[in-house]
Amino acid sequence: MFANQIKKLCDGYGESLRQLALAIGVDPSTASGWNRGAVPRKSTMKKIADHFGVTVEWLLSDEPLPGKWDPRAESSDFAPLSSREKQILEMYRQLSEIGKLTVDTTVLKAWNDEHHLSEM
Repeated sequence: MFANQIKKLCDGYGESLRQLALAIGVDPSTASGWNRGAVPRKSTMKKIADHFGVTVEWLLSDEPLPGKWDPRAESSDFAPLSSREKQILEMYRQLSEIGKLTVDTTVLKAWNDEHHLSEM
């Protein structure tokens, strides 16, 4: 079950197990074991779930991703990411929590500024 869910997520988001491992701070050799049926610790499972925006329960299930979260689903509300957006997302994922908070605040302010200006 877990191996299938990880494969769905990695394939859907165009991310290798190695990239996932590095993004969540796990040795890539550990992650390669997931394809062979190994199941990570709870703390690692939580990092994976947070990384992809799913729940730990979903990772351990056979359930499909809800359509709007599945990047390959035809009913997806999200356009595919451009190469630039993927690169920015990868850099974001490597930031510390403080760095992420700084980016979040900056993006939210820029978005609010643009939407406020367009209403005038």
